[in-house]
Amino acid sequence: MFTTGLFGVILIVMQHSDAFSAQDLVTSDIVVNSLMNRDRGFQGVNSYSRELKMDLETWLRGRAAVGATVTWYDACCGRGRALIEAATILSEYEPESSALHGSDLLDDFLEHGDDVKLVAADATGYSTDARFELITCVHGIDYIGDKLGFLQSAYRLLAPGGVLCATMDLNNVMLNDRPVMSFSALLNWQGVKLKFRDYILRIERNDVPLTFKGSYAGATPSSVPNSSGNQVIDSWYRA
Repeated sequence: MFTTGLFGVILIVMQHSDAFSAQDLVTSDIVVNSLMNRDRGFQGVNSYSRELKMDLETWLRGRAAVGATVTWYDACCGRGRALIEAATILSEYEPESSALHGSDLLDDFLEHGDDVKLVAADATGYSTDARFELITCVHGIDYIGDKLGFLQSAYRLLAPGGVLCATMDLNNVMLNDRPVMSFSALLNWQGVKLKFRDYILRIERNDVPLTFKGSYAGATPSSVPNSSGNQVIDSWYRA
């Protein structure tokens, strides 16, 4: 199981005077950054499809055209533009059902209809009874303290066969004081369907739990810019 160990927390705090408390993390200038790209659209140059190398419009139209369920949760959704554009596309069809959810720390959402649910909330604590065919997080994991804990909670929100697709830089995940080199160093595999390449993580939900080795021990500001070119959050774990 993936649990927080008191010894690990104390050790990290002793080693890093700039370690964040839980509250300081979500209110820090690094995390609550209104200058970051918060207006990515669904398709195009500045889009989710480009960042995730996934043709989201084809996925959306394909499901909607056959009347399938269309459910998408976007963690760290910025102003919600991509979800709002997806809702416009869905209005052309009559899917069996749809649920478009987004969460972001900043309550700075674009105007939207009732067909999109946008909530100002920490992505690690987002709670809903809905289950999703697609969960995305574009350059959001960079700013989360317990990155692996977030992946576990997002995995639990996936419907069977649903997919989590996110950008992630493993250089900001420290296991026993060193950056991890691959997910194999972290994961209790047990049949989890996971691919990670070019900073893009893809996990498909099946009937086995997603579990990691070690426990969360705290978060600090990154010492150098990560793959996105920004100062982000380093997450520390103890095996």
